[in-house]
Amino acid sequence: MSTLQPCADKRTECCTGLAHRMGHTAVVKPDWYPDPYASGMLRWWDGSAWTADVRPIPVGWGVPADPGADLAEERKWAARASMMVFVSAAILAVEYLVIATVFGHLVHTLVREVRDATRATAAQPHVFRGFGIGQTLLIDLSGLVALGVQVIFMTWLYQAATISRRAGLPARREPVWAFVGFLVPIVSIWFPYQVAADLFAPDDSNRRLAGRWWGLYLSQGFAVMLILIIAAISTPVAVIVALACTVLPIMTAMTARAMIAAVGHAHSRLLVP
Repeated sequence: MSTLQPCADKRTECCTGLAHRMGHTAVVKPDWYPDPYASGMLRWWDGSAWTADVRPIPVGWGVPADPGADLAEERKWAARASMMVFVSAAILAVEYLVIATVFGHLVHTLVREVRDATRATAAQPHVFRGFGIGQTLLIDLSGLVALGVQVIFMTWLYQAATISRRAGLPARREPVWAFVGFLVPIVSIWFPYQVAADLFAPDDSNRRLAGRWWGLYLSQGFAVMLILIIAAISTPVAVIVALACTVLPIMTAMTARAMIAAVGHAHSRLLVP
C-alpha cells in the first residue's frame, strides 16, 4: 500500500484509478491539493473524491524550501513567547488589583463631584477637584505594557501560522490574523482561536489545547469586567475577587506554553524527515 497525492493534472484520471492500473491501492488523505480543474487554486480532497470546496493557493504554499530555517525562526519566537506569557500573566494579575482599588475610588469621586455640582449655588459654586491623574495613568500604563508583551505572542502565532500554511495544512484564516484578530472588534472573539487551532493537522488531538487556551484567554477579559462592576460597589470585595481571579492568567499562561511546545513538536514532525 502506498500514499499518493491526488493528481494535479486534469488529463489524467483520479489517483485511485491510476493506482489500480499500477497494481496497488492508493491511500490519499483528505486535504487541500492543487486543483486539477483550475490553475492557481486548491481543491479539497475528501479521501475518495474531489469536492466543490476551492480556494486560491496562498503565497508560499507548499513545503518550505528550507524547513530548517523556518523551524529555527519559529523556535526562536516560541522561546520568547513561552516566557512572555508568564510576564503577561503577572502584569494582568497586578492590573486586576489596580482596577479593584483605583476604579472604585474613581467611581466614588465621580458620584461625589456630581452630587456637589447639583448642590452648588451662586454664593457657593462647585469647584471640580478632579480624579487624580496618577490613578488613571496607572491603569493606562499597565494596559500598554500588557499589549507590548502580547505582541511577542502574536509574532510567534504569525510565524507558526505561516509555516503551517507553507506545509500545506488547511487554515481558515490568513497568518496576518494572528495580529489583526486580537484587535478587530467582534471577530476577536473567535479568529485568534481559529488561527491557533489550525497550527495543528485536523486529526491532531493537540488541537484541543487551542480551545482550552482560548477559553481561558477570554475568561481573563470577563474577569476584568466583573472586577470593574464590583469595584464600583465595594472596594474590599473587589480586591478579594481580584485576588481570586489571578488564577486565570496563570492557567492561561501554562496552557499557552503547553500549546506552543505542542505546535513546535507537530511542525518538526511535519517538516523534518
